[in-house]
Amino acid sequence: MNDVWMLAISPKAGEAVVREYGLYVESSASLADPRNLSVADRVVSAHAPIALPESGGWRVHIASTQPDLRQVSLRTVREHVIRAHRLFPGLRHINMHAAPHQFPDPPVRPGSNPVPPLRPDLARWEVLVDSVRSVARLCQSLGLTLSVENNWAYWDGIAPETPPETCDPARFVEYFCTSPEEWLRLPLDVNEPNFSMCLDPSHAAPYCHRRPVRDRREVLTRFLSELPLLGHLHWNDSDLYHVRGRDDLHLPIGSGNLGDEFHCTLKGWAGEAGHVAVLEHFADRASLERELAYIASL
Repeated sequence: MNDVWMLAISPKAGEAVVREYGLYVESSASLADPRNLSVADRVVSAHAPIALPESGGWRVHIASTQPDLRQVSLRTVREHVIRAHRLFPGLRHINMHAAPHQFPDPPVRPGSNPVPPLRPDLARWEVLVDSVRSVARLCQSLGLTLSVENNWAYWDGIAPETPPETCDPARFVEYFCTSPEEWLRLPLDVNEPNFSMCLDPSHAAPYCHRRPVRDRREVLTRFLSELPLLGHLHWNDSDLYHVRGRDDLHLPIGSGNLGDEFHCTLKGWAGEAGHVAVLEHFADRASLERELAYIASL
């Protein structure tokens, strides 16, 4: 099923599954993971790290106004790109996240811990654009394309029963490129020929949950409003209507409620030669079989 477009999977599926189903692979951020190396000949995309190594959870922050943090973050990403290019002979693409925007200082996600004061003053859009542009140019020099994915819209510190219309947007722990409007603005501002965006529906759904139920599907469609700006896909399903959809569910395609029309649009996009669609999740063979059957039925 990969003769026109490239269906990839997480290396955690294992070498046997990758080869049996003829799938490609997007390597995880830990390049030395044996699960990456055992399928090195099938790797077409590499995921850049989201956290700085040995930092206690500090996020890669290429939009930081603190020069030292921005420098070490950029170096981490650039070294990852160069190493992935050396390790994987069929590599064609790098995917990365944007950067913290409304985050604590230091940039560690609170998760289930109390949310400390947020410091949006320590991040700037213009710095993000310049940093992404520099990574795109490095990728271009290596014959690679680059994408930035929409980040998970976090709900840290907000009780599950809280109605979204009562939430203060300034309280959300937030990355750049979480909303569809900001996400679609980035490739226009970066303006590099090898740069595009990666859509992750399981990250988009929690953002949709910040709107009343009646508006969520319309918000979801905004992520598909400029398909020419889409260059990479983390394909999964989620839940628009129940509170669990505030989490990064990464459900198998067809097992959530994003809908046939949404997934048909993505399959149509993927059907254009050269696009890579990644199943970042893997539970077991039975789930994969159901997922592949659903994709074939669209």
